[in-house]
Amino acid sequence: MPLYKRSRCGFTALPLGLLLAILLNSPSGYRPTILLAHLLCLLVILDATSTQDQLLPLTVITIGSFGISLLIDLTRKRYSKPLAMTVAILLQSLVSWLVWSFFNPGSLLTENLLSLIAPATSATLLLPLVYLIQLYLTTQKWHPKRPTSAQPELRLNPRHLLLFTALFVLNICCQLLLPEHLERLRLIIMMAPLIFLAFRFGWQGASVIGLLNAVVLSISEHYSSLPLSSTDILLAMLVQSLMGLGIGFGISCQRTLTHKLWQTNQALEEELGRNQRLTSQLIHSEEAVRHEIARELHDEIGQNITAIRTQAMIMERSNPPAAIAASLGQLQETALGIYDCTHQLLYKLRPQILDELGLKPAVEQLFNRLGLNQLGIEIQLDWQLQPQRLSKTQEITVYRIIQEALNNSVKYASPAWIKIHLHQQQQQLRLAICDDGPGIDLQQATAGRGLQGIRERLEALGGSLSIENSRGTQLFVRLPLD
Repeated sequence: MPLYKRSRCGFTALPLGLLLAILLNSPSGYRPTILLAHLLCLLVILDATSTQDQLLPLTVITIGSFGISLLIDLTRKRYSKPLAMTVAILLQSLVSWLVWSFFNPGSLLTENLLSLIAPATSATLLLPLVYLIQLYLTTQKWHPKRPTSAQPELRLNPRHLLLFTALFVLNICCQLLLPEHLERLRLIIMMAPLIFLAFRFGWQGASVIGLLNAVVLSISEHYSSLPLSSTDILLAMLVQSLMGLGIGFGISCQRTLTHKLWQTNQALEEELGRNQRLTSQLIHSEEAVRHEIARELHDEIGQNITAIRTQAMIMERSNPPAAIAASLGQLQETALGIYDCTHQLLYKLRPQILDELGLKPAVEQLFNRLGLNQLGIEIQLDWQLQPQRLSKTQEITVYRIIQEALNNSVKYASPAWIKIHLHQQQQQLRLAICDDGPGIDLQQATAGRGLQGIRERLEALGGSLSIENSRGTQLFVRLPLD
């Protein structure tokens, strides 16, 4: 009679599953010692149970488990850890079935089936648990004990311990106190904590509760009135363990992917923040250079042109010849033209009123410069900003947006009125510019340099620009203030 038949639950296969789990999670240098220790323990157990005739097949299976661990080492770099463990469990079960079939050729089909299921069940229960322990030990920082330092204490979460203990006790009570007409629900009731802990703690929780469920099932088996065979019990253990591990691995993979996605999003947000800060600094530097060039043009070229005109006027008063007087008049006109061009260039570089009086007076002056009243266009300005000044970058950005929008509206739409609404919402500046014109071609407008340049600047500053073309043209701007 095979050794598995001596126990109703087939728990004599437990050492083989434990051996495979330890071999797969141990360095190769320790495996011969583990193998020798297992054989010695096996000899003692068989001698104590007077089943020395089973020593040879169990020795062959043990050596086969050792060979399986070496084979898995050769393929571990090519395959993932779960796949390698699954292959190892299947190989050990196959070796066990072949060995017992060879040494017991006249055995019943159920006994041979038990020799196939029992190793698979024990390895499925124990291998993830041993791997979890090995993973915990290898990830801990171990410090040598010194006279001046105390041994660090093992930190356990009391809440998790209470949860596992409560579920374990509750499961035992349900198994022992269940009425006879509901005893067929015992195996289903055991799935509830398994699914819960697999969902809560992933494959780690499923491996622990799977082993605890096996203990509960072996205890309740002796008090059950149902005629469950060892094969039924082992199949129940195997199915519930595989289901728990499957759910746990799925949850763990999903959480790992979610965490990696969160880390990627955090890195992207940080990179986006750095790019926005860099762009803001570049825009600020650009405006500073514009301001410096405008100041130099105003101070240097403006003074030189004024000096030229003054000298020309002085020479005109000295009654020069007619040809010279005509040249002096032409010189004054040329100097005046250069002055006007320089003044226009200064305005394009940076409006001086923007630095002196602020954004609102600069926008109101823009209405006059564009001659909106002379064109018969009504301007409705709704200004709801707080009294404090915006930064120079924000002021010039809003000013350029309003300037570009008004130029496009006058040039393409010929509206009767234009509404400008500017307000602050939380930490964002909201700008809306609308007119009652026939609308503009959005593709043509967004393809131009003006609006496209504004859109790129806003996006670099963390803002956005949107344009709608129904019942006129509506332009909406969002710009962060922080």
